[in-house]
Parts: sequence; C-alpha cells; structure tokens
Amino acid sequence: MGGFSSASSLGTGRENLSRRSVQRFRTADCASTRGVWRTAGERAARRETVETIALASLKEPEPEGPQETVSDETEDSDPPTNHGKLIADATCVPADIRYPTDVSLLNEAREKTEEIIDQLHSPLVSKEPHPRTYRKKTRRAFVAFTKHKKAGRKKIRRAKRAQLGFLRRNFKAIDRLLENPEALPLTQLSRRKYKNLLITRELFRQQLEMFENNSNRVDDRIVSISQPHIRPIVCGKAGKPTEFGAKLSISVVQGFSFVDRLSWDSYNAGADLIEQIKTYHRRFGYYPESAHVDNIYRSFCCVMLGAERFSPKVAGNWAHAGVGE
Repeated sequence: MGGFSSASSLGTGRENLSRRSVQRFRTADCASTRGVWRTAGERAARRETVETIALASLKEPEPEGPQETVSDETEDSDPPTNHGKLIADATCVPADIRYPTDVSLLNEAREKTEEIIDQLHSPLVSKEPHPRTYRKKTRRAFVAFTKHKKAGRKKIRRAKRAQLGFLRRNFKAIDRLLENPEALPLTQLSRRKYKNLLITRELFRQQLEMFENNSNRVDDRIVSISQPHIRPIVCGKAGKPTEFGAKLSISVVQGFSFVDRLSWDSYNAGADLIEQIKTYHRRFGYYPESAHVDNIYRSFCCVMLGAERFSPKVAGNWAHAGVGE
C-alpha cells in the first residue's frame, strides 16, 4: 500500500513539474508570438484590401447613358462618405538606350544610310562606280569630336554642320539609285532597313530645322533610331533633369500601386488628379478622405479650377461634383 502511495505521489509530482514547465514555456513564448499575431492581423487587413480590389475589377462598368435621377432630399440626407488615403505621383520609366546627343544620332544615321547605299548598289557593282560616301573621312571627323572632353558650343555646331552635310550627300545618292531602273528597287529592301530609311529622313529633317533655327526643341523629337517612339521627359530631378522613356501616373492605396496613365509623350501630371480620384471611387465605392500630391498638382488645380487655395481633403468632393470634366 505504501509502495502504491509513493508511486502515485511521484506521478503527481511529475505532472505538476510538467505543468509548471509548460506554463513557463507559454509565458516566455508569449512575448515572441505577439509580433506574429500582429503580422497576421496586418496580413488579414491586406487580404481584405486585395479582395476589395478584385471585386472592384469584376464589377460591371456603369452605363454611360442617362440614369434615374435621385431626389434632392436623398442627396442631402445621405452625403458621400470619404475613406482611405490616396497618394498620387508621376514618374518616368527609363528606356534602355544610349544617352542621345545630336552629333551621335547624326553619325548613326549616316552609318545606316551607308548600309542602304551598299545594298541598293549591289546589282551595279561591275557596271557603275559606287557612290562616294567618304566613310573614312566622316568617321575620322566624328572620332575627333568625341575625343573632346568638354566640347564648346562652337565645336558642337561645327560638328553638327559636318554630319548634316554627310547625311545630305547620302540621301542624294539614295535618290539617284532609286531613279536608276537597274539598281535594286526599294521593295527589295528588308523591313528593318526600310524602317531605318524613313526614320533617318525624319531625323535629318528635325536636326536641320533645329540647326537653322538655332534651337534645341522640335515636336516629336527622335532620340533613338532603334526605338523612335521614345521621347525626352523633363522631370527636373537633381542630376537627371531629362529622362528618356514612358511617363506614368501612379496612385498608391494601402501599399498597392495602380498605373492610371502611360504615355510616351510628355504631359502635365496635375491634369490626372481628378480622374485618379474618380478611379479611386470606381475601385472601392467611396472617395478618399485625403489626397497627398506634389506641388505641381496643387498649382494645376488652382489654375484650372479657379481655386485660391487647393486643399487635398476637398478633392473627393470636387470629383463627386463633376469638377474638371
């Protein structure tokens, strides 16, 4: 009997010891699990936001036709509620191209036209002499210009004049070959070379216009022969005042970024603010409580909307009222 009682007391002691150890483990582990619980709560909130965005994307677009009008009493009794925070900004996605300069672009166009001359003249190799292009001389002139560490305005203008003359001579040779019935017809050129011919002609026209007017601006300026759709975007950043690529208008909501506009041409980002707020309402069903933007957005809204002072908190009310349409 005594042996049984001692065994039972020993078992009871082991159970108490195990319970106390589990108690200490839970107490010590509680502090470390708080961060996990907090992260799980944040994950749940973000999951809810993702579901809201997904449901908003699946909604059918509202009809553009006339809809049933709501009485004034209903509008006064149920004002629109604002919720959330909208961050809007514009940026440029830099393209993978060489930094363009006028002299380097003209030199590249000269090399492209020389390849076209060689192909057009290929049936006349033993019949007529090859048009003179002075490749070694033109290449030597370009290399001599690139060796200048900091070329002045006069040297740049002198180099541009020379490259324009070389390119004009090549175009005259191409026109003479196209008039010759024995030369290779234009339809036999590859698609890439025909595209290069059109782009180099437009590039020559733009560079000649800027050279004659002594200016650095022209509409739809070409900065890359391989990607002629790229335009210079003036962003005003420190060290990079001009970038080359697509311009984006982005709105950020709870850490999620939405691309509201993409354009290869430069534009005023402030014109997109009202439309971004309306898009926010279409996505989530309510207007933002506040909008956080740069000064360019404030300036544009003050000028276009005739407001003396722009307040981001009333931007949702402006969009609800149809201002800016």
